[in-house]
Amino acid sequence: MTTIAARFALKNIRANRLVNIPFVISNGIMFLLYNVMVSLQSNQYVLTRHKDLITFIQYGSWLILILAGVFVLYSNRFLMSRRKQELALYSILGLEKRHIRRILFIELLILFALMTIISTIGGFIFGKLIFAGLNELLHDSGVKLMNYPFSAQAFLMTAGFELAFFFVLFVINCSKIRSKAPLALLTGEKKGEKEPRSNWLLLVIGLAALSYGYYQAMHVEGLLSAISKIVFAVLAVALATYCLFISFSVIYLKYRRKRKSYYKARNFLNISGLLYRMKSHAVGLASMAIMACGVILTLSTVFVMYSNMEKTVDGLLHNRYYELYSIQNTEQSPSTDELQQWAGEVEEKARQTTEAYTKVKDGISITQLTSAVLYSSQEIKYVSRKEKDLMNPKDGFKTGFAVLGSLDEYNRYFGTDVKLSQGQALIYSNRDSVSNIKSLKIGDKTYQLSKGKTMVSSNFNVDYIFLVLPNQKTMLEVSDLLQAPDGMGMGTITNSYYAWDAADQSEALNRAVKSMTHDNFVAVNETEARNEVYSLNGGFLFLGLVVGLVFLIGTVLVTYYKQVNEAYEDREKYQIMKQVGLPDALIRRTAASQIVWLFFAPLAVAIVHCLAAGKIMSNILILFGVSNMTYYMIRLGIVTGIFALVYLLIFFLTSRIYYRIVR
Repeated sequence: MTTIAARFALKNIRANRLVNIPFVISNGIMFLLYNVMVSLQSNQYVLTRHKDLITFIQYGSWLILILAGVFVLYSNRFLMSRRKQELALYSILGLEKRHIRRILFIELLILFALMTIISTIGGFIFGKLIFAGLNELLHDSGVKLMNYPFSAQAFLMTAGFELAFFFVLFVINCSKIRSKAPLALLTGEKKGEKEPRSNWLLLVIGLAALSYGYYQAMHVEGLLSAISKIVFAVLAVALATYCLFISFSVIYLKYRRKRKSYYKARNFLNISGLLYRMKSHAVGLASMAIMACGVILTLSTVFVMYSNMEKTVDGLLHNRYYELYSIQNTEQSPSTDELQQWAGEVEEKARQTTEAYTKVKDGISITQLTSAVLYSSQEIKYVSRKEKDLMNPKDGFKTGFAVLGSLDEYNRYFGTDVKLSQGQALIYSNRDSVSNIKSLKIGDKTYQLSKGKTMVSSNFNVDYIFLVLPNQKTMLEVSDLLQAPDGMGMGTITNSYYAWDAADQSEALNRAVKSMTHDNFVAVNETEARNEVYSLNGGFLFLGLVVGLVFLIGTVLVTYYKQVNEAYEDREKYQIMKQVGLPDALIRRTAASQIVWLFFAPLAVAIVHCLAAGKIMSNILILFGVSNMTYYMIRLGIVTGIFALVYLLIFFLTSRIYYRIVR
């Protein structure tokens, strides 16, 4: 019996190749990506040279595994839905359920064996390309392909999860056989469909959730506000998408049915067909819209980060080759004596550590005071710990940081000779609109502003305003104004650092500078700092590319199965329309109209969602040094256009399969 079951299984796989081939390829690619991620997180080269990247890779591997499970279950559900009559015939022809289970077991075993081959061989070959590309993102020129060996651990983990999914699907498929009688399976598709009901409750919930999500996305001011709102906005929009596809589409089509134009032949067939299709495909269409939105937002973010990476790196690092930091946290602003003492300690530490290797040349001591503030285009004010709206400030204020510096240090650092009188200051911000402000109120004083440059160190990728004041005394006075009078303020961060050029940039000096990082001191070597920035940004870029690729695979998979499923459902209906005498041209136009509507509705919804998310995404990108919303929106438009072309290509390919099945 095993030999006969194997023959049945091979015959079934060939007969259902239109759905089995995409099942193997798409899920094989998903497990291929998981194989690569596990290989990378256990790769000795990555662990040695880019250990900060491991966290991103771990997040990516779990995300891929979860989505792989979702796609495997989705595609298996479709496969089994197409085989109801076939399984019923097996029972009617005399096969027992244990025989059918054996056939299903062999079929799944063959399919998962092919998936394992793809994930193992493809994972090793494609993994080398990803490994080389990853190191290119991180600007690591010393990498060789031999640094990416075959990972037995990755193979075993991938094969183990594939085996686990194999048994889960086998149990699910066996339960479908056991739960229904053969006659029920055979006649399941022959039952007449009831007209879908107008669900007004879901419509109200969908509109409310959409309004809430869009409002949250469009009313963000600054990074902190964006971070606090993005999760709720995403969940609300996702809920709204499902509710509106299920309810609004049916209500709208029923409204169209009441118009006189409905009784024209083409409209009658088109609207009636769409009405019944939405009953079974609304959830799938909503899923397509969400995944398409995920692809566009993820890839546009990756595009922005990549195109802005060099600018980000140059903007975050100072012109000096070495820097030594000392950071002090105080409840209130420090005194002048304390500032001088901390600055002296930092300079002395730098000179003592490096004098054995090189002569310290052109060293500059810099002191900056940092406070969390609420700011607008007219005023900066303190933030109290009692402030309820720290994450969502009111009255046009935004949350950020004010960084204060003195003019003499500014002139020494940039080699300038700027003059400031009392009541004047230089301003710079990573928000272009703030950098151009001409006057600003702080406490009971108003300062006249001119645009300056920044000396803010590399740990600021949030909203900040850098103010250069006439002298250190004024700097301390302004710092006092930014402290809450009730003693419940956020405190002051004093950053004292010493920056210098070195005549001899030797490895010994680099090691000496690196050894200074302990206790209250943080040493920065420009090369090391640059590598860390590349590692952080490259890690997000890599994760974004992987997530974008996974969503793209999911979009193609859902689209393909939806088209094939609709084709099998519509084949008999179109044969009936031919038999009752409807012209072939009218049938083709009706089919084309419905396919276009169902195919491009998710894309249109995804584009609207992406446009609504433009402001909140541009605020999130401040983390990576991108503060210009126009810069992001232009790249969002480019990615959307490219994705629309890819989506159009998918439409043409799947439409050909649809028409081939229907005819």
